[in-house]
Amino acid sequence: MNSKILQIVKEGRRLEGELIIDSHCHVGHAMPTITHGDSIHAIEGTLDRIGIDTACICTRGAGVVGDPFEANNITASYVKSNPQLFRGYVTIAANYGNYVEEIKRGEAMGLDLGIKMHVYRQKHDLNEPRFAEMLEYLDSRGRILLHHYFGPPARLEPLLKKYRNIKFLEGHCIFEYAELARKYENMYINTCAEIGFDNIRRIVEAAGAEKIIYGSDMSALDVTFSLGAVAYAKIPDDDKRKILGLNMKNIMES
Repeated sequence: MNSKILQIVKEGRRLEGELIIDSHCHVGHAMPTITHGDSIHAIEGTLDRIGIDTACICTRGAGVVGDPFEANNITASYVKSNPQLFRGYVTIAANYGNYVEEIKRGEAMGLDLGIKMHVYRQKHDLNEPRFAEMLEYLDSRGRILLHHYFGPPARLEPLLKKYRNIKFLEGHCIFEYAELARKYENMYINTCAEIGFDNIRRIVEAAGAEKIIYGSDMSALDVTFSLGAVAYAKIPDDDKRKILGLNMKNIMES
């Protein structure tokens, strides 16, 4: 299968003429990294070198370590400095409360994509009553809920049914959500950190190319990690373009 995208990647060239939106990025100082400098200029240089048009960012600790409120301030500083390149999620730490208040504060600073959470690592479940007001708020605005792992599909499905306007974006290419992605318009699967042989082709086959979203986990991982997996996947370039940018563009604009 001939692939223009793969040829560009093999030659180490910038992805000119292709829309590339990285839906899953981290900034800040809460986690060590060996792949990028922590400065905004280092990250901007990496994104420009690859040809990434938009980086959707949240905090490095993602509500698991560090002060999530100060971390959201750092995320907002990136968006403010370069709004054409960076779009922001509000990080919500499940153990703090005042979720809607923090989302509104983040939105006022330009973090308008939605939220990022790691609920399961904080010993909570999104079905708990404590999250109802937050989910209703996100639903009323059609925001994204990017989550590292939503838990068993049977626990997620009632939320997909109830909150039809939330875009539920699973963070790490987990195959157990493929059936839900096929079934529900508001369920999407991320490529982030996918390393299994042929798994991009397989997840496209299982969930549909329209439901797969490119994400890298930068700066915890290199921005090209998942991009390479998509480029080398044995799928048509039209499907690669959907995954690398067009699907996320549609989500952000809807």
